[in-house]
Amino acid sequence: MPAGVDVIELEGSPRRLFVVLPLMTEEEGVSDLSVEMMFTEVAPHLWLIAIENIHVL
Repeated sequence: MPAGVDVIELEGSPRRLFVVLPLMTEEEGVSDLSVEMMFTEVAPHLWLIAIENIHVL
């Protein structure tokens, strides 16, 4: 997993993962922005991904 990525598995069913991913730019590398996403497993190996927030670290 890339450095700086946080993954939290939430309890309950269906299986859900809360992910915080730092963003990068081609010119400056790691940005001061991150994206928060919710991954919900809707079938085995099939995930619904929702962007929850984009914010400054």
